[in-house]
Amino acid sequence: MNAMKTKTVFWAALILLFAASGEKLVEEVVLQAAGNSPLIINEFMAANKSGLVDEDGEFSDWIEIYNRSDVPVNLAGWSLTDDPANPDKWSFPDKTLHSGEYLVVFASGKNRRSTAPGTELHTNFRLSLQSNFLALHNVLDSRFMDVVTPQSTRQVRNVAFGRNQQTMEYGFLTNPSPGAPNIDPFIPQEIGLTMQYTIHNNEPGSARQDALAQALVASGAPPATHDQLSITEIMYNPTGGDDYEFIELKNTSNQTINLAGASFEGINFSFPLNTPLVAPGQLLVLVRNEAAFTQRYPGVEIDGVYTGQLSNEGETITLRDFDGNLLTQVTYDDDRGWPLTPDGRGDSLILVSADGSPDNPLNWRASPQLNGTPGTQPDNSVGATLYQTASVMPGLQILNFLFAHQ
Repeated sequence: MNAMKTKTVFWAALILLFAASGEKLVEEVVLQAAGNSPLIINEFMAANKSGLVDEDGEFSDWIEIYNRSDVPVNLAGWSLTDDPANPDKWSFPDKTLHSGEYLVVFASGKNRRSTAPGTELHTNFRLSLQSNFLALHNVLDSRFMDVVTPQSTRQVRNVAFGRNQQTMEYGFLTNPSPGAPNIDPFIPQEIGLTMQYTIHNNEPGSARQDALAQALVASGAPPATHDQLSITEIMYNPTGGDDYEFIELKNTSNQTINLAGASFEGINFSFPLNTPLVAPGQLLVLVRNEAAFTQRYPGVEIDGVYTGQLSNEGETITLRDFDGNLLTQVTYDDDRGWPLTPDGRGDSLILVSADGSPDNPLNWRASPQLNGTPGTQPDNSVGATLYQTASVMPGLQILNFLFAHQ
C-alpha cells in the first residue's frame, strides 16, 4: 500500500471512529497534518468580541489560511470544517491564493462564497470557546491537509490561537494579526492550558472566567501560589492617624507571577485584571490613603489603595487568589511578644525572614527607622534585628530569638 493510500485509509478510519465515539476523540487527536500541505490554518479566533469587523459591522470569528508554498494554489477543491465526520462542510470558491499570501475567512455561519471585489468569505459554521476541531480538507486528495485540535483548551476572548512562526507549534497569540504574519507574544498551548485549569471553579463561560482567562493567558506568567508571596511590612497604627497605614508584599520566589484577581481579607482590596506582573524579589506597597502616603513617603511607588483599616489591636490579614486559594497570611498583635513600638510609636512591623512562620512574633521586628521603610528592603541581619528588638522584648524572648536564628 503506497503512502497516499495509507493516509486515505487513516483518515477514513479516523472519521468512522469519531462517529462511533463522539467528542471524546477530539481530545485524543493530535496535530496530524500540514506536513507537506501548501496551505495551513495559520491562526484563528473563536471569540472575537472587539477585534476584526466583517462587512456587516459585526465581530465575527475568523480563520486565517496561509499559502506557505512557492506556487499559487487554487482553492477550488478545498474546504473548511469543524466536524471530522463532515470534511467538506464548507467549500472554498474558485479563488487563487498566491505564494506567501494570507486569506481571512469569517466563521460566522453566514455562508458567503462570492469572489466579487469588496466581498468577504464566510463559512456556514461558527467557532466557539470550546472549539475542539478545525480542519482544512482537500477534496481531490480526499484527506485532511491541516488539523487543529486544541485538546480541550478553552479559547479566550479576543486572543487568537495559531502557529509559532519558527517552530510551527500551536499556542495563544495575544496580538492577533489576521491577514498578516503571526507576531509575539506567543504562549505555548500547554502553558495556556495550565493557566486555564487554575480557574476551573468559576462557572464555564461566565464573564469572570473569560476575563480571568484572558488576563492570565495574555500575561504569559502563571498565577501566584502559596509559597511565592510574603507580607513583609505592616504599618497598622501609624502616628498621625490611620491614613498613613500601608502593607508591603514581596515576591519571594525566583519566578515572575501574576496577581490578577487576587484579593485581601482584613482589608478591602482586589488586584485588577490588568495588574502588572510581579518580578522575582519585587516589592508591592498598598496604602489606605494615597495623598497622605505620598506626602509622608515622596517617591515611593504605590501599587494599590485599599479601603477599610488595619486593627490597632491586631488581626489576621489574608491574601487569596481569584479561586479562593491561600497565597499568604499573617496574624499580628500589639501584645503577646510582638514588638511594641509599631503600636502607635512610629515604627512598622518588618518581617525578618520569609522562611520563618509569619505568625511567630520572633520573626518580626520594629522598623529600623521612624515611619517604616515601604518599598525598600531593610537590613534583616540577626544583629540589626536584635538591636531593634532589645529595648522592647523581655530577656527570655531575646534568648529565644537568638536560639531561633543560630
